[in-house]
Amino acid sequence: MNCKKNSSQIIPVLEGIVVVPLLGKYDENWSEELIAKTLNNQSQVSGP
Repeated sequence: MNCKKNSSQIIPVLEGIVVVPLLGKYDENWSEELIAKTLNNQSQVSGP
């Protein structure tokens, strides 16, 4: 993930489940980007 003002680590817990700690303030644009990155990362972690 890119380092930004508010960066969040995506932590795989179980297959199909990740934890994303949220710290700081999130505006609508950053929230949408975080959701997209989380879903993209989840598909990479879970595989086909």
